Amino acid sequence: MVAASINPTLNRDVLAELPDKVAIQQTLYLFSIAVDTHDLSLLSSIFASDACANFATLAGTVCGLSAIETGLAEFLNGTLSHHDQSATVIDVDPHSGTANSSIYLQGTFFGRGVLQGQAITTYGRYVDSLVRTSNGWLITKRFLNVTVCFVPSPSASSTSDIMCAKSSELKAQIGNAAVLEAY
Repeated sequence: MVAASINPTLNRDVLAELPDKVAIQQTLYLFSIAVDTHDLSLLSSIFASDACANFATLAGTVCGLSAIETGLAEFLNGTLSHHDQSATVIDVDPHSGTANSSIYLQGTFFGRGVLQGQAITTYGRYVDSLVRTSNGWLITKRFLNVTVCFVPSPSASSTSDIMCAKSSELKAQIGNAAVLEAY
């Protein structure tokens, strides 16, 4: 869990971290743009080439930029989505060039095909580890901790059932454990 102080004293060290925190926040926000526009070429500006990610809705943890791209492309096929992110907490270690972050999200997927006429909304948070590179801050580990998955349609399709079931199963498996230790 990110252990940033809620009320840090405004001093030289805190001010020195601001450019890194802003750059990290931009990396985190870019993910929503990549997913919602289906521009998965942006993922190389978000994830390290050897990153591992567990999105709860994909088949477990996937490692490598190519596997992340493939998994997201398969999941997003035929789906429109809209993501909102908020309540970002970032803890930067300036000496090691690493950071941890936590960002709350709401993602709504508007169905086509087997999900026609349905909207699936997930609420949760991304917990990330990042590293500073010559190309900016990149995610090395991402974990989606889904807190609620809501399908308003009384006739949920098998796809939405699977999406919500995997989220529930994953939450049951990890409980309140430190999510980054799942890797």
